[in-house]
Amino acid sequence: YSQWYFPAIRELACMVRFDKDFEKLGRSLKPPIGADQAKRAVELLLSLGLLERTRTGYRQTSTSVTTGDEVRSLAVADYHRQNTDLAKLAIDTTPAEERDITSLTMSISRQTFEAIKNEVRACRRRVAQLANEEKTPSRIFHLNFHFFPTSAELDSPGGEFT
Repeated sequence: YSQWYFPAIRELACMVRFDKDFEKLGRSLKPPIGADQAKRAVELLLSLGLLERTRTGYRQTSTSVTTGDEVRSLAVADYHRQNTDLAKLAIDTTPAEERDITSLTMSISRQTFEAIKNEVRACRRRVAQLANEEKTPSRIFHLNFHFFPTSAELDSPGGEFT
């Protein structure tokens, strides 16, 4: 998770034949990365056992890799920052019909917050299941969920901020 493009390369290396043309592989990403970065990503994924070579290219050793719920790792935190930056870039560089970026601002209680977190987790698991069942992938997507407070908490309904 030290670079946003490592998981993307894990997906892409299995979708396209690039015959060790790492420049072509890197150019296939949005935003593109250099040949040296693409090569290093493939080498790392092979050494970690997340990819393996086949007679015709590469294959994933498992259907998905996830950080799980609320992993508290510096590498994962940085990975999430990189993905947030990619989402910001997509607002300006990806046509609206090729993305879905929305926002919802709401007032909720701690109980509703926990219920929404559970819904987001369930949704993420279902989306992962759909992706794992995909038979003919044609593109790589990142899906980020952001759900965070934008105010202090009230000490009681109608009370003061703590």
